[in-house]
Amino acid sequence: REMTPKSGKYSNTIIWLHDFDSNAKHSQSYFEQKIELAKDTRIVIPQAPYRDMNYKIGGKSDVSMAAWFNMEQTFGNLFQNGTASGFSHNSKYFSQEDIEDQLDRIKNLIGHEAKYFPDNNTKRIFLGGLSMGASLALATYLTYDEAEPLGGVISLYGINPVDWNAKKQTSLQQFIAGRTPLLLVNNEHLMNKWD
Repeated sequence: REMTPKSGKYSNTIIWLHDFDSNAKHSQSYFEQKIELAKDTRIVIPQAPYRDMNYKIGGKSDVSMAAWFNMEQTFGNLFQNGTASGFSHNSKYFSQEDIEDQLDRIKNLIGHEAKYFPDNNTKRIFLGGLSMGASLALATYLTYDEAEPLGGVISLYGINPVDWNAKKQTSLQQFIAGRTPLLLVNNEHLMNKWD
């Protein structure tokens, strides 16, 4: 899904990653109804793939859901009980292979969107998401290794899904992440103001 200003001209792009078991159309509807866009901003909302999940909602099994990556039922139980926390303590519950595939996809999308700007400047691109989409945005922030940083990353209710025991951040990734602004919101009170 894409939302481009009527003029066709823009100087910034927001790539927004929707929540688990949601879709790009729902996010687009949210942007259209609640957020007054700057006249010079394009919004791109990719769709997460549908996959058979190990995590079941409401006891349903064999359900295919839109999800950026698969997760184990154990995490779902921890999340529902409010005990899922920590920077990467929960990574063992997420499919690292799915995460790597989606990181490649998002990084390719960033490169594609940068080509629309005469200077190919990734500082004009902002990446954000909600919940599982926020987790993937945060993972992108932590693993991004292009020469230029992003304009910023917004993570609303996300946690880091990357297994840092298996993957170490390179000095280039640390440098780029240090130059990219990050808004990390995990506070229900602040989220109520967002709505």
